[in-house]
Amino acid sequence: MASFTNPTTYATGDDLAVTDVNAVAQNTLFLYQRPYAAFYGSIATIIPTATPTQVTLGGTTVNGYGFSVTSNNVIVPITGVYSVSFGVQTGGYGGTGAPYLSAILYHNGSEAIGGAVVPSYTTLPASTGTGIVSCTAGDTLGLWALQTSGVNLTTTVAAAVTFVHAYFVGSR
Repeated sequence: MASFTNPTTYATGDDLAVTDVNAVAQNTLFLYQRPYAAFYGSIATIIPTATPTQVTLGGTTVNGYGFSVTSNNVIVPITGVYSVSFGVQTGGYGGTGAPYLSAILYHNGSEAIGGAVVPSYTTLPASTGTGIVSCTAGDTLGLWALQTSGVNLTTTVAAAVTFVHAYFVGSR
């Protein structure tokens, strides 16, 4: 598997060392392969009412070329623009009215993209979202949820419904 190395900066007249040429080749291959990952909530997360709550990310469906998860945050491998999709599903709440559930993508601890606002009183409500995020290597992406049902809701443990998917689109 190729890996990305920050390129060496040269001035006119400098000679390229063999190791530098190899690094350029590895970087080219790495960028061609485009880092990608699909992480999901493998442990149920309790979401209290009216309290933004970070969802536990413990499972991996696919992961290539540098992504990782630390403290339930996806760690971005290289600087660039990423396409991100995310979703949260919970068990339903039997009430009526206007209570809702919304998934939220956080970038470096701040809200970046809001998911669909869906009624939380339906059977298995699910909120999803997608967008583009400009990141620096080492940035974090976190999956959060907010609901206003008046009772605690619990996330569904399944890769298809409680997840963060991200892939490298290109440089910024």
